[in-house]
Amino acid sequence: MLKQKFISILCVMAIVFPPAPSPSDEPAERVMIDLSDKVQSGSAGWNNQNNYPNAFDGNTETYFDGLQEGYCQVDLGAFYSVSTIRFYPRDGRLSNKPAGEYISRMIGGVFSGSVDGSSWTPIYTVESNIFDGKEGDSIIDWYDIEASGVYRYIKYENNQNAANIAEIEVYGSLYEGEDIPIPTATTAPTASPTAEPLPDGLSLISRDGWSAETNSQQATSGNNSVGMAIDGNLSTIWHSSWTNAANYDPETNPVYLTINTGKVQTISGIRYTPRIKDATAGSINGVITAYEVYLSKDNSVWTKVGDGNMGYTVDGVQETKDIIFAPAEGQYIRLVVKDNLNNTPLYVGSCAEFEAYTYSGDMDAHPINAAREEVNENRNYRRYRKLHRRHRLDSGGARLDGQRYRRRIHRQDHDHALRREHIVVVRIDRERRARGLLPYRRGG
Repeated sequence: MLKQKFISILCVMAIVFPPAPSPSDEPAERVMIDLSDKVQSGSAGWNNQNNYPNAFDGNTETYFDGLQEGYCQVDLGAFYSVSTIRFYPRDGRLSNKPAGEYISRMIGGVFSGSVDGSSWTPIYTVESNIFDGKEGDSIIDWYDIEASGVYRYIKYENNQNAANIAEIEVYGSLYEGEDIPIPTATTAPTASPTAEPLPDGLSLISRDGWSAETNSQQATSGNNSVGMAIDGNLSTIWHSSWTNAANYDPETNPVYLTINTGKVQTISGIRYTPRIKDATAGSINGVITAYEVYLSKDNSVWTKVGDGNMGYTVDGVQETKDIIFAPAEGQYIRLVVKDNLNNTPLYVGSCAEFEAYTYSGDMDAHPINAAREEVNENRNYRRYRKLHRRHRLDSGGARLDGQRYRRRIHRQDHDHALRREHIVVVRIDRERRARGLLPYRRGG
């Protein structure tokens, strides 16, 4: 049984949304920021076509055909006082459909701004009432969002529907202030450890020089690609392909995440941080429940070091969890997805951040080794008690069972990785043992 530890995910939300935007002509007395030379990023489009650059190319006849939980963002390259964001919905007529065929896909879409590309301030969430009074072809029009903030990064994402959008424009001017205002609202909660310390000798391994690979990813770069599992950013994730999820099976062709730590070293655990899910954003799709962990020195021969269940539930909190196993030498760590939340109809996996532990303490004091020793001591004592009853040993009234106490441990060799057992560990008085009262052997 693998020892699990839980880390709380804290989230502070203080979101104030501006009034719903309305269609307008070209904004007056404001300057459009040229996005053509800015760094753009995002998730892959459906079937890896109509990708995120289409949202910033200045052409309303192209579009970003993002999937659910897809996003596109732009790095303005400097801090700007952003006054307005304009967007143009995907036009169904480009796909031989009615003009408003895809308009519903924008519902739930969120425009956000950030000063660091990590902590995001929601600016506006698209609601159906912005399209009120618009019928037929007229529904495809420019819509304005009043931003009124200092940002370097602008992002559009949709966790509720497919992230479809034809064009995004940003208006504002270079920020000339000395201090950059730090937003108080964020959709990127951070992990905070509990007061319970890790056992002595366990420490996180530096991720410098690490690389990641997988047999399944929804995108080859940016969010949902494998590198996001070790990028240090909780708001980005690796997500296995949901487009081709039917090609994978937990028994015959399981999804896995492989980490190359750069060198052979002692590895004694992993830390898995699932994707963020809170009251305003995020999803539980792909959060790993049942798993297996393997180590390898050469990325070819693999040794299983643990398996079990993370214990996540649909209605529960997705917390960071530590999986501790007996120390072993390895350079590569493989986390195999055996099951996931919302596994019907898709078998997929995801991870916001992956870390690993090394162990440098006394091997006898390692949590797994100590637990094994206690189990063995308990088993040996039960064998002694069986002999004691069989031969009716007279101990002169002394209590040979010693003082019993309970201790909660995780047993590595148990089938279920989160189930806890209470075992009775028997303390044998060394003085009585020295006097020859323990253990009793037939014929001795």
